[in-house]
Amino acid sequence: MAPLTRISAGGPAVQPDYAAKYYSQRSTDGGLIIAEATNITESARGVYGAPGIFTQEQIDAWKPITQAVHDKGGIIFLQLWHTGRLSHPSLQPDNVLPVSSSTNMPIDESRQTLTQDGMFLFDGINDRTDQYGGSVENRARILVEVIEEVLKGVDSSKVGVRLSPYNKTCNQQDPDPATMYKYVFEKLSEYDLAYAHIVEPRGFHYENELTPKEGATKFFRQFYKGVYMMASGFERNNSIEVVENGDADIVASSPTLIWSSGLN
Repeated sequence: MAPLTRISAGGPAVQPDYAAKYYSQRSTDGGLIIAEATNITESARGVYGAPGIFTQEQIDAWKPITQAVHDKGGIIFLQLWHTGRLSHPSLQPDNVLPVSSSTNMPIDESRQTLTQDGMFLFDGINDRTDQYGGSVENRARILVEVIEEVLKGVDSSKVGVRLSPYNKTCNQQDPDPATMYKYVFEKLSEYDLAYAHIVEPRGFHYENELTPKEGATKFFRQFYKGVYMMASGFERNNSIEVVENGDADIVASSPTLIWSSGLN
């Protein structure tokens, strides 16, 4: 199941009691759930009601959810989220302006808090002039450093990365996504991660005229050597075709898991 952003955690960003039932109903033996986008710090918030995992109360609220999935024989990952420049002062501590890639922030702190790497990868957003801006290698540097920092305390089999190379949502622009993300996928191949998850530019992720004719999933497959997951706009039949053709190892689904009868 692909991550499905929900806004039911209220102001404290604490998952409600019924969230365990929600995830349990969508769990199957051996199935993989990537849980909804979850804030990693108070300043990460970009939408009211999204859950967090930066206080003990929030952590405790996630425990019955993960247990409910495990009781069904399922596996669950958490999508860690920092909305960066997309936030609003009303959601920030003391109503300060949200951070962006150009913010003069301590990079050591950025690595430790997993600041949203997407705003560094896109050339149209990242206007830094230091070692984190400019070249492909520099723009990918923060992502690489975050991964290496995380892997100091977490086995690589428990870490995945989700990327949207051709995402134009919220004015994310890059004149050459193919070159940028070719480098990123080749770099990710060095870490033996649980998966790399690519999102096609469909639906909420507006279509991009720069998308390769064969689609982003198939194009970038050649550059990534690990478990490769894709999402966006796939149903059962074409999902099977994608896997059988070797274009992806896993297809993440979401719409039917929202509206199917019998699910809350």
